[in-house]
Amino acid sequence: MTQLHLRIAALVVVVALVAGCGASRSYGRGQSAAKAGNWDVAVEQYRQAVQQEPGNTAYRIALDLTDGKGAPGNGTFRSTTIILFISR
Repeated sequence: MTQLHLRIAALVVVVALVAGCGASRSYGRGQSAAKAGNWDVAVEQYRQAVQQEPGNTAYRIALDLTDGKGAPGNGTFRSTTIILFISR
């Protein structure tokens, strides 16, 4: 029974690592697409990253900043300025 528990634990670890890698890859593809101005692709990749890792704040922010930009010529803004206020 101990070997079975070890195998199950190892499988859980592998699945968790693979899931994290997938989210990271989607996020990276989203960043590349956004830099190239491919907003539709960027939004889709960021959505996939958020679905795979819903607790990742960076993925959610990236999706929020790009969602709604859409294809060229639809009258939406092409850039976003973020202002952070840090209080002491």
